[in-house]
Amino acid sequence: EIWYLPKWKVLHYGQVTTGSEKAMVFEMKNLVLFYDKHFPKWKRGILRALLKSGAVLRMVVFGVLKGPSVSKIYAKAFKAV
Repeated sequence: EIWYLPKWKVLHYGQVTTGSEKAMVFEMKNLVLFYDKHFPKWKRGILRALLKSGAVLRMVVFGVLKGPSVSKIYAKAFKAV
């Protein structure tokens, strides 16, 4: 059942800045949780493989372009998946 309540507002405390380490790790973990809930097991394996390969690619590219501190964020995201 879905309800639409146009006058409601949501306020997030302790929000995570876009592009931050926490945001990246949470995004990866939440994608996996979503797939675990809504998709068959074989699709979850494909998702994890894509997320891990994307994290490795970003570690390399951003490591070269922006330095090792940014690369470490994607290393943590890789481990989270």
